[in-house]
Amino acid sequence: MRWGAFVIGLSAAVVLGGAATGCGKAADAAGDCVAQGKLDIKVVDCHKDHYGKIIATVDLASECPAGTDSSFQSAVSRKFQCVHNQTTP
Repeated sequence: MRWGAFVIGLSAAVVLGGAATGCGKAADAAGDCVAQGKLDIKVVDCHKDHYGKIIATVDLASECPAGTDSSFQSAVSRKFQCVHNQTTP
């Protein structure tokens, strides 16, 4: 399964479920790392296990910059987080 498809499918669950744990903590989460939670995508310390890093926060997914592998919409801020696939170093 491709990560993009996984994240997009999961994003729908996050938005519909209304629970994006760490993703609503700031309007701009660029630089934060993300991991799969039990029911949602969560922001984690980049030194811990993660699958990607937020490289930009935008109003529309189509505005994500080059290098974006997937995106998801924050249930809190309604902004799109553009993610570059990156595993724990």
